[in-house]
Amino acid sequence: MRRDGAWATVGDRARLDEGRLTLLGRADDAILTAGATVVPADVEEAVRELDGVADAVVFGVPHAGVGELVTVVVEPAPGARLTRAGLRTACAAVLAPSHLPRRWFVMDALPRTVTGKPSRAELIRAVRAGEVAGFAN
Repeated sequence: MRRDGAWATVGDRARLDEGRLTLLGRADDAILTAGATVVPADVEEAVRELDGVADAVVFGVPHAGVGELVTVVVEPAPGARLTRAGLRTACAAVLAPSHLPRRWFVMDALPRTVTGKPSRAELIRAVRAGEVAGFAN
């Protein structure tokens, strides 16, 4: 926990709109890539809005040249036929260039925690271990 005067924080990000508090993820999950700071929750929100995407998890993968590469694992909606090129084009229309995923992976079903949320830790481990497939197209 960090203190800022009378306020204390555990690192969660939030937005207050007309009296409604929306949690936006943890500040320490930020991806530092080529001088830009990318918040995974912002990219996940954009990817989840794309046609044919049921869910998505975004995280950074270390890269010597730029710090980290923005990486996404996508779970297609039932019957969807997603392509890396199609997803990238759709994301480019709604995300800043610094926020575009550079590495794309697909899983029929994302691993989940006991509460039903995507297991970010398991996905990061599986991608780093080479256990998750990239898009074939």
